[in-house]
Amino acid sequence: MTASLEFVTLNDSEAKAVLTNHVELRPDGEVIAVAVPADLAPEVQAVLRSLADSLDANQAARLLIEHLTPQRTLSRGAVLQAHRNSVARDALAAEFGLLSSSDVAELSRSAARNAGATAARWRAAGRIFAVTSGGKAALFPGFQFDAGGQPVPVIADILTVLADRLDPWSFALWFTGDNPRLGGLRPVDALNSDPDAVLAAARALANDLT
Repeated sequence: MTASLEFVTLNDSEAKAVLTNHVELRPDGEVIAVAVPADLAPEVQAVLRSLADSLDANQAARLLIEHLTPQRTLSRGAVLQAHRNSVARDALAAEFGLLSSSDVAELSRSAARNAGATAARWRAAGRIFAVTSGGKAALFPGFQFDAGGQPVPVIADILTVLADRLDPWSFALWFTGDNPRLGGLRPVDALNSDPDAVLAAARALANDLT
């Protein structure tokens, strides 16, 4: 049932007559008489309207669900690809870690007072990159740092080649995907042993995306 409200201003005699019996039953509902000072009437009306709106919460919820439901149904392929990407992100995080700025500072043994300064400086210089996960900004995939916590040198070159062609997560997952140009190896597995080959694979992908 939809709640409806009607506000009527009564003169003194009419108000006294109505207030003698505060509630009047009607076929379509109840009439409830409330006497309030004139200057408070707008506020009281606003509160009562809000209450009436809340009585239609179920209908509002249905409308909201319809509004939020995509107008175009996702294809099975799109759903499967989204699932694969989610699994790949989880695998990357589990194997290499997603480091915060403070983690990077600790790993690199930075003496900077600002724990985020080192990662911010390296990122601004194009030596490392960040992704976001779970609403947390600037998380750094751990494979781009060497044992001493310094950026792996070839990362900067690969960023120059690919960063403007892929979004951050696509860029990160390129490193952890099997690459036919590397004989089936993942780029991440050859960052230290054959960085030139990884850079060549990145350039080949950039050409493919042109």
